Amino acid sequence: MRVLFLLTDHFYDDDFLELYKRFDQDNYDIKVATPKGYSVTGIKNTKIMPDYKFEDLSPYKQFDIAILISYYDYESFNVIELKELIGYLLTKGTVVAIRTAPIFLAEQKLIKGKKTTWDYLEFPQFEQYLRDHGVNTIKTDLFFDGNYISSRGCCYDLLYKIINLKAKGFIL
Repeated sequence: MRVLFLLTDHFYDDDFLELYKRFDQDNYDIKVATPKGYSVTGIKNTKIMPDYKFEDLSPYKQFDIAILISYYDYESFNVIELKELIGYLLTKGTVVAIRTAPIFLAEQKLIKGKKTTWDYLEFPQFEQYLRDHGVNTIKTDLFFDGNYISSRGCCYDLLYKIINLKAKGFIL
């Protein structure tokens, strides 16, 4: 299984590194895309893709799962290209949105009609915003709606297990 981590800003915590290492230990084909100028400590450089360059989406479309981790900083990449990539992966694979990533996906009309959670403890003001964009909000740590999984960001261990079960066909 091929996993693509899309990191939108410089905030990379120990929990993210733990999630990354779990996928790495299971020998998943992992790539990490970061905004220009950012690097991630603790990840092998050979697995870091060069600064969000989505002009040619074909290499990115080969991934089974895209994990978008954000703290609501989308200025460092091309929104149109990322929207196209996530839209494609929502039809062909699984998309995981962590922390405030559901806000971006709602703005781009990619999860309209779906249910989602978000980092509601740190960003409670986004609940109405999500609803205004046609998204049903759920206040829980982790939620999945078909091939779309959302996480508040505090439950990486459970998130990893669910992604693993989904990848192996145990969860539809």
